[in-house]
Amino acid sequence: MNNVFDFKRLLLVLNKDIQENWKRYALQFVTMFGVIAVMIIFMADDKYSKNTMASDHHGVFMWLNKDLLTAACWLFMMFGIVIASTLMDPMNNKTKRISYLTVPASNVEKVFSRWLLVTVGYGIAFFVALWMADAIRVAVCSFNYPNMEVGFLDFGKIAQKQTNNFGDGYVLPSFAVFYLLLSMYFLLQSIFILGATFWEKASFVKTFSVVVVLVIVFVLLCRWTILLSYHDFDEFEKVLKPLVQSLDTRIGLMSLFFSVITLFNWTLAFLRFRESEVIKRF
Repeated sequence: MNNVFDFKRLLLVLNKDIQENWKRYALQFVTMFGVIAVMIIFMADDKYSKNTMASDHHGVFMWLNKDLLTAACWLFMMFGIVIASTLMDPMNNKTKRISYLTVPASNVEKVFSRWLLVTVGYGIAFFVALWMADAIRVAVCSFNYPNMEVGFLDFGKIAQKQTNNFGDGYVLPSFAVFYLLLSMYFLLQSIFILGATFWEKASFVKTFSVVVVLVIVFVLLCRWTILLSYHDFDEFEKVLKPLVQSLDTRIGLMSLFFSVITLFNWTLAFLRFRESEVIKRF
């Protein structure tokens, strides 16, 4: 018998979690949908009301699409880190902790099931909510502004393939930048997942506070180190620039670095969960 990981057992753990917490998940989905819907409908209505007399309706929609995609990206990141901080919700009180620890599943299955819900499950839920909200936006704006060009979000405008010129209507200049930002998102999410294994209650607030303090300390240490070694930041930049001359190479190295730290945080979160489970059993 495989006591480490079994796919059927994982599905049973997921099914148990969803059955017991479906009301909370539904409330989170409705809240997310409501925030997205209000924001994009307000942004679209404001854009169209200010450009009702514009002759280039396609241009208005193009810039609106860019603004809406940018807002959607920010919302995806903010909701993502909030949901990530709920990783250990099944253990945030004594009754839940006992119930969760007695689930006949391995540590890998318990952590992986929660990880799936706050990463993959969240991603699916967000884009379903975004699609629903966007459909309402299209319906409302088509009714209020019948003479304007109204369409669904064009996700192909998130990043452009050609990097020679930054085309109008695109959110990002290249897919390399897109992958960099995506790796930064997963890094932030992994930090809040890790924080959830240290603080089951008020995890988001505590993790956010610790991250802010650590970032401030890190920036100050870097600043003092550079100023002690060089006369000014321009001199340090001149020394650093020849090491990696290609912008794409720099972006690629940063994406790789963020990805490695993300994997490290996920692994550390699992080890922390296993440690906390042993402690809280006794």
